[in-house]
Amino acid sequence: MEPVIDGHKIAMMPLVSSRGHTFYKIPIFYNGARRDLLIRYETSSKKYSIVGFGDTVENGMVCSLYKDEYQPKPGGIITPINIVIEDNADTKNVLMFKNPETNKNEPSMVKITDPQTRQTWYIKLKSGEPFVFTRDSAVTGRQIIKGNYMYFFGFTVPNGETAVSQPGFISVNYGEVLKFDLEDLKVVAEVAADDE
Repeated sequence: MEPVIDGHKIAMMPLVSSRGHTFYKIPIFYNGARRDLLIRYETSSKKYSIVGFGDTVENGMVCSLYKDEYQPKPGGIITPINIVIEDNADTKNVLMFKNPETNKNEPSMVKITDPQTRQTWYIKLKSGEPFVFTRDSAVTGRQIIKGNYMYFFGFTVPNGETAVSQPGFISVNYGEVLKFDLEDLKVVAEVAADDE
């Protein structure tokens, strides 16, 4: 199962886990403003709930820099931010963010080169389909659909420094799940393109 908001694909990053529940952060645009939407997954009921906008969770409380808004409101427009992998440096449709060091807008993408094969890939942030948040909006699980998926592990130490593992990849096709690496990614993408 993969989590979705009202059927829309989302990127989830785990924040805090404890006995019985896990908090996740979902990068979105809310009414055009960049936000992180926090959700909570209850292990016993296997259900998600929307907590609100925030940066992290400490002692069970949401910590937020967003002083103007704490919860999405019915009628608000949510645009998920998706993470995609491509084998080119094309910045078309890639989200732009202001670099605090240069104060310039730059494309949100990271270059990854496999040290053994020297194959290069780009992890990019792109906007998903916008939708209207309603009173009934919810995070639910759905069967993983056909496609290629990336996973990686991120670690944050108490001083705030982070480290991210090399990404891993799986391909889902008609109930079959295959694991593959960076070298296989281009072959899988070509086969998927041929199937369309």
